[in-house]
Amino acid sequence: MYKKIKLYVICNLYLHFFVICLMEVREENNLILRIIEGDKESYELLVRKYQDMVFTICMRILKHNQEAEEVAQDAFIKAYYNLGSFRSASKFSTWLYTITYRLAISRLRKINREHTYVLDDENETASGNHIPVWPDHLEHADRIKYIRKCLDCMNEFESIALSLYYLDNCSIKEVAGIMNRTESSVKVLLFRGRKSMMSILKSLLKGEINSVL
Repeated sequence: MYKKIKLYVICNLYLHFFVICLMEVREENNLILRIIEGDKESYELLVRKYQDMVFTICMRILKHNQEAEEVAQDAFIKAYYNLGSFRSASKFSTWLYTITYRLAISRLRKINREHTYVLDDENETASGNHIPVWPDHLEHADRIKYIRKCLDCMNEFESIALSLYYLDNCSIKEVAGIMNRTESSVKVLLFRGRKSMMSILKSLLKGEINSVL
């Protein structure tokens, strides 16, 4: 009896969450429609909602505050002038992050044309898991601080994948679309990123965390 009640509660929670997400998507699509029809002031609402992750994507790739701010602004400007091409069948956030990612990569190539980063995503198996087990004394805010420090130190592509997947709750399919990669490539990035994060965390915390293999 208890298990049935527990299952019923969980199902209702998921249904409630799904309904809320669906309502948010509809409200956002209605907002976009108003902007397209001429309500320019409403675009500020979208900027406020997504500016943190847009800047995060730019910063992860460019690793330079001023460059990241400029590209973030360019991304919102480009998105605004191309709202008419947005298809509501997809999430606006995915569409916006795709624009942001491509602009940031383009700027990175312009800044450093002689440097080419090649990711061999076909020769490594994206299996296994590395999950940090945090010391009991670390509060949630401290953990977030360490995670952000790690992301700043990591390779830009691994950092972007982790940020989108864990911080913005994008699916692997959505991350693949944003980064213009295959889903298997994204899985490799997440696998490598977790390994890199564990290595950096161990250094930062001086052995206070362990890895659960």
